[in-house]
Amino acid sequence: MALSFTKITAVLRTYLVLPSSTVSSLPYNSSLTKSSLTCLVTRNYAADSGGGASKKGKVVAGAGGRIKEYPVEKDPNKLVTYCCGLNYFIEGEEVKLKPDNEYPDWLYDVYIGGARDLSELEPNSKEYWQRVRYLAIRRNVKLRKFRRQVLRQF
Repeated sequence: MALSFTKITAVLRTYLVLPSSTVSSLPYNSSLTKSSLTCLVTRNYAADSGGGASKKGKVVAGAGGRIKEYPVEKDPNKLVTYCCGLNYFIEGEEVKLKPDNEYPDWLYDVYIGGARDLSELEPNSKEYWQRVRYLAIRRNVKLRKFRRQVLRQF
C-alpha cells in the first residue's frame, strides 16, 4: 500500500521531528510504502558501541574494563583514625584523620540537609533563583502529565 506524499511529510515532520530540509528533499512523486518508511525511520540510529548501559552478564567501566571492588573495612580502630576508601590509588595507605581544630571553620557550617524551602532562602541569592527554576520545571512536568491524562480520557 503506497502512502501519499502529504501523509509522509506530515508524519515525518510531526512524529520524527526531522528538519524541514530533510523532508522537502524527498521526491514529490516518491512511492514510499509502509515497509520502506519503517526502514527509513529505524535505520537512522547508530549501532550500539557497548559503552552505554551494561548488558546482562557484563560489567563495563570505561577504559579500565572491570570495576574494582574494594573490601569493606571492619576494623574499628582503623575506621576511627583513617578515612577509609578515600585513597583510590593502587599503592599507598589511607588518609589519616586530623583533629577538629586543624580543619577550617566553614567546613562545619556547610548545610548537608535536604533541599531548603524558598522561605528559608534569601531572595537575592543565586541559590534562591536556582530553586525557583527547579520548582517551576517540576510544576510544568506535572502539568504536562496531567494534560496527557485528561486528553486520553476524551
